[in-house]
Amino acid sequence: MKKAISIVVVIGMAVAGAWWFFGSAASKPLVEWLWPAEQDPLPTLTVREREYVVTVPAAGELIGLQTVTVSSPRTPRWDALKVSRVVEEGTIVAAGETIVRFDSSSSTMSLEQNQNSVNRFDQQLSKSEKDTQTDGRVLVLDRQAADLEVGYAERQVRKDEDIFSRWEIQESVVSAALSRYRKEVLEHKGRLKGDLSQADLAILSIERRKADAEVQTARETLSSLEVTAPVSGVVLYKRGWGRELKVGSETWPGQPLLEVASLNRLQGQLRVVESDAAGLGEGRPVRASVSALPGVSLTGRIQKVAKVAETLIEDDPRKYFQVEVLLDVPAELMGRLKPGMRLEGAVEVSRRQKAVVVPKCAVIQRENRFLAFVRGADGRYVERKIEIRDSDHGFYVVAGLKPGEVVCLRHPYEKQELRLPDFNAPSMATRHRSIVVIG
Repeated sequence: MKKAISIVVVIGMAVAGAWWFFGSAASKPLVEWLWPAEQDPLPTLTVREREYVVTVPAAGELIGLQTVTVSSPRTPRWDALKVSRVVEEGTIVAAGETIVRFDSSSSTMSLEQNQNSVNRFDQQLSKSEKDTQTDGRVLVLDRQAADLEVGYAERQVRKDEDIFSRWEIQESVVSAALSRYRKEVLEHKGRLKGDLSQADLAILSIERRKADAEVQTARETLSSLEVTAPVSGVVLYKRGWGRELKVGSETWPGQPLLEVASLNRLQGQLRVVESDAAGLGEGRPVRASVSALPGVSLTGRIQKVAKVAETLIEDDPRKYFQVEVLLDVPAELMGRLKPGMRLEGAVEVSRRQKAVVVPKCAVIQRENRFLAFVRGADGRYVERKIEIRDSDHGFYVVAGLKPGEVVCLRHPYEKQELRLPDFNAPSMATRHRSIVVIG
């Protein structure tokens, strides 16, 4: 019995001594040297180029078929147009098919009259030009005759008072002066006639251009008297002010006539929270699902974004942007979708091809610079300045890194506890935004 007690006491003393030796601070280096612990591994990431897509949620409802309004053509003249042919309401038409034709008799008559005027002015211009050329040649002949007459009269001037009487001398001087005066009058008449001819030609040219402008106006009017369907769909008349669209009715340029409802496109209205509105714009892709039809997914694009955010519910302080979307619907689903059905959608607000995406924990900020530690050829990590292009949740889209490089997900030379962010928990600024990184 005593022997057993002694053994227990010895074992207890040995355990206590070992605990004191290995647990004390003085013996810690020795313990680490005898039993070295494995070094903490550095978390790393090999950089690759990926497709970066950011979407924001949206909710709303279907409005109805896409309708395109067809109006009377805007003719050069603000004259009433008379309908000569119109397709019946409910007719299915193809894009580009003529649906309304207007009476062209007045425009055709105007075209013929003004074309005749243009031809008449062309003939008058040609005649005036020929008359001007003829008058010019006659003037040249008259000038030549006047020059001969002046030369002859000046040679006949009597100067010798011993041989000729005073009367003869004065008569020869007057004859020479009269010849010169006739020459001057002839030259002045020629210049005046030339100016009148040029003025007549200018007036005829102006009248001709006016008639030609009327011809162009008539042709433009004739070319716009047929209205074609902008899209394929069903024709629906627009009614108002007690007027009915029919053959013989008169309309004014720009007046709405009818609508063409598309057979494979529906309009929807979605609401996006104001904090998620960055990136919204016309043409952005939309993917929506119909609550009443599980499994049905529709694609489309934004048509219009409201200019101002509005509060929809009095008790809800958030503001929403109204977004009108155009959805492509397969023909087999058109009969199952009704206006007012609830939509749950996602709007793509950002897409980058071949983006370099890294977790936020791999980026270290120093003052106004952003750094990442990149592993070099010798295995050591070297800090490199990078530029942030975009961000969402726990990711950054950066510039300054090349595909294939290895980055450290924390500071490699500082002891710290690695805590990776929860990528599924959005931040306060982007709590509604979602990211899809496609490898």
